[in-house]
Amino acid sequence: MMKWLLFATASAILLVIGLSTKTYANETTANEIFNLARNGYFEDEGIPSHGGLTNAYRLGNVTAEDLVNAAIQQNRLSPEMLENERFLRAINQYLLDDANGD
Repeated sequence: MMKWLLFATASAILLVIGLSTKTYANETTANEIFNLARNGYFEDEGIPSHGGLTNAYRLGNVTAEDLVNAAIQQNRLSPEMLENERFLRAINQYLLDDANGD
């Protein structure tokens, strides 16, 4: 229950951060990118899914930039999103929370 509460709180904070950033038409959110990766949608781009994603992040083999590049390859994001530090930080926070079991 506590982990869920922490995750919900972190999600709400990231949502507020996301609302303050410039949004692009038809862009995928940081939360959606993380969930797509976690659920295996970026495996063809070399991003492991589920526990493999968690382990790869912990070992430094997968970064927020890797997830954004995979999404760009699938035309889910524009290439400019690689320059959006807030977006990258939000994805990194999802990865970190997942790695910490939050």
